Amino acid sequence: MEQKQSKSLKEVDTTLINPSMIAKYFPEVFDAFSHTVDGKYVYICYIPEDFSIWSKEAVEYFGLPSIYMHEAGKIWTEHIAPEDRERYVTEINELMSGKISLHNMIYRAKNKHGQYVTISCKGTIIRDEEGNPLYFAGTMVNYALDDVIDPVTELYTHARLRIKMENFAKDNTPYMVLFFAIQRFANINTTYGYEFGNKILKHVSEIMVTKKEGGEVFRIEGTKYAYLIREEFMSENKVIDKFYNLKKYLKNLTIEDTSIELDICGSYMKVNDFSIDTDTLYNSAIFSLSKAKKDNMQNLLLVDDSFFKGNMEKIAILGKVRKSIKYDFRGFFMVYQPIVDAYTEEVVGVEALLRWKDSDNNLVMPAYFIDWLEQDPLFYELGNWILKTAMSDMLPIIKKYPKITLSVNLAYTQLQRIEFNSSLVDIIKELEYPPQNLKLELTERCKILDLQMLINYIAFFKSIGVQTALDDFGTGYSALNFMVDLPVNQIKIDKTFIDNIKEKPAWQSLLKAITVCAHELNKQICIEGIETLELADFLRENFKVTSYQGYFFSKPIVIEDLISFINSRNGER
Repeated sequence: MEQKQSKSLKEVDTTLINPSMIAKYFPEVFDAFSHTVDGKYVYICYIPEDFSIWSKEAVEYFGLPSIYMHEAGKIWTEHIAPEDRERYVTEINELMSGKISLHNMIYRAKNKHGQYVTISCKGTIIRDEEGNPLYFAGTMVNYALDDVIDPVTELYTHARLRIKMENFAKDNTPYMVLFFAIQRFANINTTYGYEFGNKILKHVSEIMVTKKEGGEVFRIEGTKYAYLIREEFMSENKVIDKFYNLKKYLKNLTIEDTSIELDICGSYMKVNDFSIDTDTLYNSAIFSLSKAKKDNMQNLLLVDDSFFKGNMEKIAILGKVRKSIKYDFRGFFMVYQPIVDAYTEEVVGVEALLRWKDSDNNLVMPAYFIDWLEQDPLFYELGNWILKTAMSDMLPIIKKYPKITLSVNLAYTQLQRIEFNSSLVDIIKELEYPPQNLKLELTERCKILDLQMLINYIAFFKSIGVQTALDDFGTGYSALNFMVDLPVNQIKIDKTFIDNIKEKPAWQSLLKAITVCAHELNKQICIEGIETLELADFLRENFKVTSYQGYFFSKPIVIEDLISFINSRNGER
């Protein structure tokens, strides 16, 4: 028997549709859609009359006049950051005039508290029978709630994963988590650009979502993902198969007619022992994934009792560090490494560096625990403590030597928090610290964040007078396009870049290109890892450098010794 073909929407007999029923229930239908995802807002604009309806949550968060608005575009434009406004207005005008049909833009908008937050806005023009623009409808994602929804993939992030894991633990519900990461993704961004890279990340998320089979998919950070599922819904072998099937699929990936070969590494754990707290489980899983990625493991790494036993010392230290943060940052203290002018060798800045001693007064260097700790929610509080302590220590020095700048490293997890900008402003105001004497260094791991998001953060820092630097240049994710695209004040060349550079003509050529480019872009160049006078002289004579940092001038020292060092270098005042 021949089956009838289903009709497309355009083939449906519209005379059967009752307009009065649509009008009657439209607000309720709209309200239902606008509540589907936390942090995501829905909007619809009737273009002929420029009349719009917006999600109630968006209206409340941004302090808009009503869910129903005439000329909503003009009202919304006033909320958009000045540096993003022209780009936004140009595209909206093209949409409303019918020149283009799709809207996809990331920008910053001011909420009702006067804070700028990152927004991703996507929309589509719906046309009438004659092709004229009739409706403009779409969604906006508030990435100030970045601990909830990822801006690129629109997946839930690590914050929601933690909550789910904690809820399973409270209910004594056994579960499994598969973590995986894309290897060498920086090469993709460098070769094809960040927009193309984001399309790959989005595609990978869509693959996992379509095959989640009762589980949930999360984007943890950068190229790291997680798949969470109750043990009752899927066997361990099937979870393992899911990883290897994805690994095989990504070997022959095609995006926009471009063939890409990707590789992934991964780890997984079965959780049915709820005596281990969720933070330890999560941090151990992230550690295992980092290990798999670093060692380029081809097989899935199991996080089990043997893994915990083999890393018990690190897990124990992390527990002690977390306890120290909870107990008023006990054991933490700051040291400072001077930064000197490359020619006068006077102190022009200092970098604040974190140190920690355990209860037995043993010094444990941050490199031992910082990778784990950055994944922990407590790190945000520690990051604010670092900022406040360093600014408090440096304030008397800044008053005496007003040209000296304090540099503080930022972790990418700080930039993922909605409160960070306001916390920074509050600390500056509380201490009455001159913002022009603060320089925030974007570490190598910050570069895994969305490029536009980093640009927006740098724009905000600049708007309040704070300087920025791109740290660890020449390592990891570093690429020349970062130097060009990110409007930072300073580029810091990593020590590994200049090691034995006198014997490396090719590296000399590259460093010359970098320093000349930075000079043309009006960016300062600070070279780290200066350990000999010979190296300092060589770099000074052959390259456009601005400042030096390294053990030849001073190791990191406590604040009292720093004061003496500056007085000896810059002269008593």
